[in-house]
Amino acid sequence: MSMDRKSTIWLRTGEWLLNRRWWWIALASLSVFMFEYMEYQPFQPGWDYDIGFFFETLFYGVVLPVSTGLALTWLAASRAEMARSIYYQTLKRNLDLQINSAPSHTKLAEATLEFIKLVIPLLSASLYKYDLGARGYTPILYWPPDKIPDDSTSIANCSAADCPCLIVKPGEISMTLHPCRDPKVSSTAPPSECFCAPVLFSGTPVAGARLYVPSGSPPLPEQVQVLQEAAPEIGAAFHRVQLERLMKRQGDQINSEQKRIARDVHDTLGHSLAYLRLRLDQMSTEFNVTETSTLQQEVITLRDIAKEAYEQMRDMLITLTPIRDLNMNDTLEKYAARVSKRAKFDLNIRNFGKPRLLPPPIQRNVINIFREILTNIENHAHATQVDLAFNWRNKDFEIKVDDNGVGFDPALPVQYGHFGLGNMRERAVESNARLSISSQPGRGTHITLSFPYEDKHETVDS
Repeated sequence: MSMDRKSTIWLRTGEWLLNRRWWWIALASLSVFMFEYMEYQPFQPGWDYDIGFFFETLFYGVVLPVSTGLALTWLAASRAEMARSIYYQTLKRNLDLQINSAPSHTKLAEATLEFIKLVIPLLSASLYKYDLGARGYTPILYWPPDKIPDDSTSIANCSAADCPCLIVKPGEISMTLHPCRDPKVSSTAPPSECFCAPVLFSGTPVAGARLYVPSGSPPLPEQVQVLQEAAPEIGAAFHRVQLERLMKRQGDQINSEQKRIARDVHDTLGHSLAYLRLRLDQMSTEFNVTETSTLQQEVITLRDIAKEAYEQMRDMLITLTPIRDLNMNDTLEKYAARVSKRAKFDLNIRNFGKPRLLPPPIQRNVINIFREILTNIENHAHATQVDLAFNWRNKDFEIKVDDNGVGFDPALPVQYGHFGLGNMRERAVESNARLSISSQPGRGTHITLSFPYEDKHETVDS
């Protein structure tokens, strides 16, 4: 038999004897009484009163067994307390492993709830995260799932005077259980008591919990102490997840801003510089055969393009400044007139409805998508006729662009390096706009673009 097995047998035997200690004490006392009675045979005829009988009986039959029983009771209590301490320490180590790797508030709440359930007997519970922006609690997890409370039991709908979870006192430790006095909290079956606990990090709330326990069985002081000892790690984990979410959101915003700047560069400077390069290349090959008047006109055109590119660069440098309120019809018509003059196509413009003031981001996307459409007509369509229609309807601003150019097949994949159509679609999605492109080779292109707006936007005098 191995030593480990022998040790296990002895430990189990000791536990069995220790748990039945008072039975053995009583048996020992009874044995002492019987032995002393047989030795002294008291209260018999001719028995001479002997004080030794009473002394030995009292000492060996009462004092010594009771003292031994009390000592064993203290030993049992110490062992139980040590076992509970080891159990709780194991729970906290497992909790640390889970919450430190939790990727979201939901996973963090699940790990925290499982820990609380092992420390305190619960009937139900709900966990919340604290939203710094809204300065309130948002529910994350309800347990059991079939006992989701109604809106009246949510921390968000409680008053600070009734719900201690909403009150963070100066110097309060990371987690304190408060009996909830909220009259709107409905009792569960069987009857229960509600406790709420704000979870803090550096004195700032990061989460909260509502715990429902059986009525008349509040958490024991040692159970509360275990929760308080684990609370700093729980608070730090919630704070970590908040920071990770904030960093991800900021990263997404940076990526979105980079994509927007890239689109702006392509839709503004890219078009102008591409046209300048194209015309300069043509002029370099045609210089010897070009008449002076024609050359002068080309230089004037290129000067206008360069001026427009400068204006576009200046606009990009102040991109964080909102676009001023402007008459969208006039802006789009002027740009269309410049392009038609360069590309030498006839332009027909129709206006319907009363122009409105659009929010700056919508204005920017309208202008950039419209520029992309006309740039594609100028560079690729070889159109001789372009029809524009601006229709300010009750719920949206609709732009229709029809040309009689060479057309294309929208189903064909876009060649690498050509970002125009993709940028148009991305801008449309950003503005919740609808973009429809219909075209066939040799039959021109028809584009419909509609931007929704709210009725509260003001109209612009033409």
